[in-house]
Amino acid sequence: MTLGEIIKQYRDENKMSMDAFAKKAGLSKAYISILERNYNPSSKRPPEPTLDAIAAISVAVGMDFNDVIMRLDKKQKVKLPAIPNEEHLNYEIIDRLCKLTPDEMEKVDAFVQGLLASR
Repeated sequence: MTLGEIIKQYRDENKMSMDAFAKKAGLSKAYISILERNYNPSSKRPPEPTLDAIAAISVAVGMDFNDVIMRLDKKQKVKLPAIPNEEHLNYEIIDRLCKLTPDEMEKVDAFVQGLLASR
């Protein structure tokens, strides 16, 4: 599901106008329209919502942020905030982590916690 589909489903179920939803989420009606259409006329591509926008929409639809993230299609791009010292990040590792199952992520987390504890 795209973020726009989550919004549209909520609006339909609650008989809410786009304007009313935009006000509830604290976002512009134009941005909600872009999300629902899954098309940004400026970039001519699907929108890449920020984590802040996803958080605002999560609150507006009454869902936990993590639940919204889990419902998003794997193709749904999200604009992440700029990270200082990006040159030190290893994007290959991050990409691999994103492909793990929840059980595998728990194992990785336990391993990393063990490494940090042994410092």
